[in-house]
Amino acid sequence: TLKKMTGLLPMASDAAALGVGAFCGAFCRYQLGRMAAERIAADPKRLGPLTGWHTAGINILGSFALGGISQAPTTTTTTIKAPTTTTTGPGS
Repeated sequence: TLKKMTGLLPMASDAAALGVGAFCGAFCRYQLGRMAAERIAADPKRLGPLTGWHTAGINILGSFALGGISQAPTTTTTTIKAPTTTTTGPGS
């Protein structure tokens, strides 16, 4: 059975999950940006044109990751039995 969740506890757990997710996302984005900037600085002749585009690439990767996480199944599946009734009518 499903129970309706009311009160402060569900809101607090949602806020905590949001905060943890935001922290992890910001930390990963910062680290990826730092690594990309270091690589660009190490070889500016070859990678110089990517100077501003690494941020866009990180945003796109993050969007795909967030989409994959949000569409991941969170419940178990149940098997639905096919109906066992048969209908008889004209022409049967």
